Amino acid sequence: VGWRVAPASAEELESFCHLRVAQEGWRVAPGS
Repeated sequence: VGWRVAPASAEELESFCHLRVAQEGWRVAPGS
């Protein structure tokens, strides 16, 4: 899906997504 890192769980994926959004300013919603 374009991620360089594969999260171990859905919760980690969510945290990772929020982290990336916070850092990059993205509004991308993976899976949507």
